[in-house]
Amino acid sequence: MLRRLENWTPVSVGSVSMGQEIGVTPLQMITAMSAMANGGLIVRPHVVRALRRGTKMAEPPQPQPRRVIRATTAATMRRMLEGVVLNGTGKRARLDGYTSAGKTGTAQKFDITTGTTLRTS
Repeated sequence: MLRRLENWTPVSVGSVSMGQEIGVTPLQMITAMSAMANGGLIVRPHVVRALRRGTKMAEPPQPQPRRVIRATTAATMRRMLEGVVLNGTGKRARLDGYTSAGKTGTAQKFDITTGTTLRTS
């Protein structure tokens, strides 16, 4: 979610670059993060109808991955996100025997009823 360019304010360029004045759905965020985990390849999310034991089912068509960022960029992002969990503010999210990545920060949410910005962390 991004305002139309003609509705940007003089501070919008700086705000958008920090992740403010934009919004994404949980599915969009998961898809973006999975592209970094997959070496820069994005796989369109899909729904599996059912998994049944002992029943032979036809394989559904597999979504074709598409490159959205360079593999080296994805690797750099993974290292930075892993650093949040290993050395940063996300240490409590560390899982023994697994690698994990974290993103910390703050967000501002607009309260439509009061017309004010609420700060959350």
